[in-house]
Amino acid sequence: MGMKTNFREALQGFDDLPDSAGARLPVVAALFGVGPATVWRWSKKQIIPAPSKRGGVALWNVGELRRA
Repeated sequence: MGMKTNFREALQGFDDLPDSAGARLPVVAALFGVGPATVWRWSKKQIIPAPSKRGGVALWNVGELRRA
């Protein structure tokens, strides 16, 4: 999924994910209606939860995002 993916595509299936799932950067950006740089900035400022790294990929916990 490229960064130019529209928000609707990025969020497809998000509501069906369990809270324990991980969401990649394009999904988080679409969820909050912001760009990737803002997601990273908000994570650093603790506005949204920080991601964990799995296999070198940043993943945000879906349950934590829902609560944010």
